[in-house]
Amino acid sequence: MPGVTPNRSARIDRASVASAVTGLALVAFGTAVYLVSRSAGTVILPTGLGIDPLPALTGSLPSLCHTAGFGLLSAAAVGVSQRSVTWSAAAWTAIGWGFEVLQHPIVADALLRRPAGVAGDPLARAVDALARYAHLGTFDPFDLVATACGGVVTLVVGRRALRAGTRR
Repeated sequence: MPGVTPNRSARIDRASVASAVTGLALVAFGTAVYLVSRSAGTVILPTGLGIDPLPALTGSLPSLCHTAGFGLLSAAAVGVSQRSVTWSAAAWTAIGWGFEVLQHPIVADALLRRPAGVAGDPLARAVDALARYAHLGTFDPFDLVATACGGVVTLVVGRRALRAGTRR
């Protein structure tokens, strides 16, 4: 109806949609950087084109994009609010840091030397997968910085979407 202000939930929904779309775009962009710039056999991706025209830029860019993208998607999934944006930014920054620290040579070697778990145990299989990830990965302190920046991007974009969603 003309002249009727949408209710609060409709405004929050617009903020959630904006956050989700931005989050998906960031995750897709970060993945595209992996596909184009990483060599074949790198960590998870079986093939890569090995093209990296700007290695200084693209090296840690996926860490930033994935932290911000998953942070915004998580906030959107529960409804964008100050609290959900803050918790999503903090959680995905911590997750990113955790996976990066796993790749530090001391941690990766310790995971590979740990005692074997019970065969068929789902927890042992999960730890084996983490150990393989850690061993194949490369620790990069710039990824820690990029991940923190991704958390800040989550905060800025999420709060901006929230403010935009509450305007008429």
